[in-house]
Amino acid sequence: MKIKTLVIIAVSLMVGAAAGFLWASNAFKKFEIAKEVDAAALAGMDSVTLAQLRLNETTNVIADLERRMDMRVETLAVWDQFAPPSTEIRKRRDNWLTSVKVYHQSFPVTNNDTNLVALVNPFLEKIPGRSPTSTCKGAVCRLDDLRLAALKTETNSAPK
Repeated sequence: MKIKTLVIIAVSLMVGAAAGFLWASNAFKKFEIAKEVDAAALAGMDSVTLAQLRLNETTNVIADLERRMDMRVETLAVWDQFAPPSTEIRKRRDNWLTSVKVYHQSFPVTNNDTNLVALVNPFLEKIPGRSPTSTCKGAVCRLDDLRLAALKTETNSAPK
C-alpha cells in the first residue's frame, strides 16, 4: 500500500512538473519578440528617419535618433542591473557603447523622463571612454575632437 501511494505521488509530481513546464514555456513565448518583428520595427523606424531627412527635418531626426539610442541604453542599463553579462559579452558590449559615451560627452542626455536620465548617465560612466591617443577619423571621434579643442581654448585662453 505504501509503495502504491509513493508511485502515485511520484507520477503526480512528474505530470504536474511537465504541465507546469508546458504552461511556462507557452507564457514566455507570448512575451518573446520574434526577430522578424524586431527587424520590421527597425526598418519601420528607419523609414520614418529617411522620410524626415528627405524633408530636411534634421532637427527632428537628431531628436528621434537620440531618443531611440537612449532608450536602448536604458534597456541595457536595466539588464546590467538584473542580469549582468559575462566578461566576454561585457567587453564586446562596452566596445560598442564607447561611441555612445563619447557622443554624450558632447551632447548630454536630455529627456523629460528623469528615470531614463538617472539610469543612462550612471551606466555610461562605467563604460570606458575614448583613448587619449586615439587617431580615429570617424564621425564620433571628429565630434569629440571638436569638443576637446573647445575645452582647450577655454582653459588656455588669455585673461581678458
